[in-house]
Amino acid sequence: MRFFLQLITVINLLTIADEGFLTGPEVFNDLNENCSLLNVSIAIIGAGFSGLSAFNHLSSIGLHNVQIFEASNRVGGRVYPLEFGIFLQQGAEFINGEDNAIYKAARRLGLITGEVDDSALISEDAQFVSSPNCQISQDKLNKFAEFSSFLELKYAEMAMDNREIWSKTVAQVFDRDYEEFLRKMNASKEDRLQYDSLAKIYRGYYEGEWSAPIDKLALHNYVKWKDGSKSFPFSSFTLNSRGYAPILAELVENVPVNKLNLNSRVVQIDYRGNHVRLKLRKTNLLDDQNLMEEEWLSTHFDFVIITVPIGHLKQFSSTMFLPQLPKNKLKIIEAIGFGSMEKVFLVYDKPFWPENMTSLIALNCNYEEEEEGRIRDSLHTLQPHPWAKNRILVLWLSGNGPRLVNALTDSMLSDLITKHLREVLQDKNIRPPVKIIRTKWLNDQNFLGSYTYITPQSSLISDDPFSILAEPIYSKKDQKLKLLFAGEGTHSQIFQTTIGAFESGQREAERIKEYLIGINKC
Repeated sequence: MRFFLQLITVINLLTIADEGFLTGPEVFNDLNENCSLLNVSIAIIGAGFSGLSAFNHLSSIGLHNVQIFEASNRVGGRVYPLEFGIFLQQGAEFINGEDNAIYKAARRLGLITGEVDDSALISEDAQFVSSPNCQISQDKLNKFAEFSSFLELKYAEMAMDNREIWSKTVAQVFDRDYEEFLRKMNASKEDRLQYDSLAKIYRGYYEGEWSAPIDKLALHNYVKWKDGSKSFPFSSFTLNSRGYAPILAELVENVPVNKLNLNSRVVQIDYRGNHVRLKLRKTNLLDDQNLMEEEWLSTHFDFVIITVPIGHLKQFSSTMFLPQLPKNKLKIIEAIGFGSMEKVFLVYDKPFWPENMTSLIALNCNYEEEEEGRIRDSLHTLQPHPWAKNRILVLWLSGNGPRLVNALTDSMLSDLITKHLREVLQDKNIRPPVKIIRTKWLNDQNFLGSYTYITPQSSLISDDPFSILAEPIYSKKDQKLKLLFAGEGTHSQIFQTTIGAFESGQREAERIKEYLIGINKC
């Protein structure tokens, strides 16, 4: 049954694949075909973009004795295009920058539809709505927009110019500037409540864009993050209704089914001996209750490439490795940030929103302490789905939103979002959504969040915390390469992206190649 499900997963993806270069041509074989080490055994943990990239690059340089172990029942990791007439991009949705293989593949496949300014807080066609007790004048909206328009550019330049402030958070500098803005506006108590509602939206922008709480997001991130663009602000590229699906299909098309082990979570990695042993927790799909079974693999590996998300390492690294990881790596795993940004797709029979609306921004001037008030406070940004504008609203959750909303059943969320929309739109006739589609990344043990970011604590530990996460592990006795680390959280420049994940997989495959050349002159 497991083999059959794996085969179906791969076949479904291949139906939308196109001939391309992401998998790497065989003629690019850098190792001598007579090299005695070409049959080294390699395990890749994770079948996301980094794991698939590593597999394809290893194959392209002549290393084929490779197995992928994926904890879930699908490939792609945080790239999750779910077919629903169109593809709903549950995870990654945009492409960052042009100077990378992912953008070039998307352009070749005809997927690119446009470009968006990453620093644009709110589009011109956004509709601001609020309850009757929170009506904000256009004049106030304009004044806040003027105040906030260039703040991100200002903070990026501040970080570039002054290393001493790298460990300060965006919240610290924003709160200072915001108080100065209120002083200049000579804001009354009522004015402040209204401006505070706009400030919450601005904070939400940061928390969504960076997948990080604004009070934990270090200015250091501006110094490290680069997508190849010549200047800030950076741009992202939007994709057509197929989204990432054809790119993922191209990455998986050359992975044989017998080398892809789905529903196989690696729970322990023993690298004490000459080879590396793996303990798997497998989901028994033949059992109605999907019982878990654990076993040590009889196969031992020369190298293991670990591509699991930093959120998973934060939770399980203390029990996952035998012996424990080096102290400097454990320290940075604990200190680095792994935030959460989630999307909820609300499917309706017919729209109740204007045809030309790009965003629905719900303002709230109340500061309610009860749980429902806090949840409703996070339901501030909704957008019509670009390829189903008359059927689907996308609710963007950031900050504490994912934690609060994930605790609700679909029925509870449907009731609450309907109550919220009826109030802010002042329309009691709004119907509940007919369906809710979501992926709870924060709750999923394989992820426990969305993307990596630099916190003040990790900034104080290292100028480049990502390089510590990427450091391979060698045996102490003979300095034999054993464990390698890939994933977006190990890329020093374009972390948080599919590009960073893809390039890190290639990087670690190259590391194995160079190691083999060094010890055997292959």
